[in-house]
Amino acid sequence: MKIASGPVRASGPGSATGTEPGRTRPPIPARVGLTERLGAASARRPWRTLAIWGVAVVVSVVLAGTVLHGLTTTGQVVGTTQSSQAQTLYNRVLGAAAAQQLGERTADAVAALFEVGADGAVRPATRVEPSGAPRVFLDPITGAQRLIIVGAGHIAQPLAQLGSMLGFHVTVIDDRAAFANRERFPSADQIIVRPFAAAIEALELDRHCYVLSVTRGHAFDEEVLRTALRRRNGAFIGMIGSRRRVRATLERIAEEGVPASELNEVHAPLGVDLGAETPAEIAVSIIAEIIRERRTGARDPFNLGVKLGQLRRPG
Repeated sequence: MKIASGPVRASGPGSATGTEPGRTRPPIPARVGLTERLGAASARRPWRTLAIWGVAVVVSVVLAGTVLHGLTTTGQVVGTTQSSQAQTLYNRVLGAAAAQQLGERTADAVAALFEVGADGAVRPATRVEPSGAPRVFLDPITGAQRLIIVGAGHIAQPLAQLGSMLGFHVTVIDDRAAFANRERFPSADQIIVRPFAAAIEALELDRHCYVLSVTRGHAFDEEVLRTALRRRNGAFIGMIGSRRRVRATLERIAEEGVPASELNEVHAPLGVDLGAETPAEIAVSIIAEIIRERRTGARDPFNLGVKLGQLRRPG
């Protein structure tokens, strides 16, 4: 399911609010958190969303022919519309241990079927026939993972298309309205026309955000990287560029006191080693690295950041 937060177009110099002419969707604030993103989704779902932080999935519990629905995130189950009796049953079935395990499973953002054992442990369901144990189906709410593309040039266009195709909530940032607009980015969920640093400062970053610096010049990339690192909070941060450009940028930021442990998490040069040359090929290379990092956590010389930069390898 797509979570639509609405496009953002500058309504004045340096602004990040307002809607495009002729569009009926209301403006949204520049500071868009996960709660707001899930709120747009929950309006289309048959339950109420409470305070949500982190990746969320729909939880359907099947017990004795009764199906109960809710949301789970970070070890909590919240937001059901069943009766109080059903809510009590729901909480009893999903005790503290099961809820914690389900919360951990949300980070995978993968649909899955589990059983809750008598010991409260959550295990993958391996049988088609019923076993008598409560079964839990996790259905990820796509769009909770956020792709933040900083720079609205030629590489950004296929990046936004691929991000939307993969279910990311896509934000495009540029300080030029002639580039960051709905005509060039029809699939983007949010378009911000604002100076790069100010736009990033207005965002809430977390480990479910992927910040990609693909601006038109190294000075802008350095500004983006410096600002994003201050607000990283576990976010994926990547920057395109040559080995020389990346090294020089990281060295200048290191001189400002940013610890090596933070700089070693920067995916730069961004992408995997596909031999990409065209904007579309480079976008595929970048998205491939994001998928690889998200699903496997693998980092090796196939990552350009390991091969040509200082991206930390696991272990």
